[in-house]
Amino acid sequence: MTKLSEFKKDYQELSGKASDVARQLSFAGIAIIWIFRVNKDSGVTLNSELILPTILLCCSLACDLLQYIWGSIVWGSFHRYHEKRTDSKYDPELTAPPILNWPSLAFFYLKLIGVILSYIFIIKYCWDIYI
Repeated sequence: MTKLSEFKKDYQELSGKASDVARQLSFAGIAIIWIFRVNKDSGVTLNSELILPTILLCCSLACDLLQYIWGSIVWGSFHRYHEKRTDSKYDPELTAPPILNWPSLAFFYLKLIGVILSYIFIIKYCWDIYI
């Protein structure tokens, strides 16, 4: 038998790793797209098929940042609110309303979806060109 807290610990570790990998893949995807840029007299352009994955990767990075900004604001405020209402020598057990974490979860899943979709488009582009 495993304690419920162990499952939560596993979830936190795995979701943290997923965030790290998504961030690295976003930067790597942008680098891959940069390799396929076209140099023209008027400057550098991207093939139109690579614009959507570039936007998705940038949105994924934005969701990554927003996830941490939201979490910092909400959980910092939650902590501060309860810290002011509690004697400093006590560390009470609290139940936080799940709705506070929903935006962070939305940003987390949007980030992952953006990376996955962008790589599908990049792979399709490479497939069409080279195979």
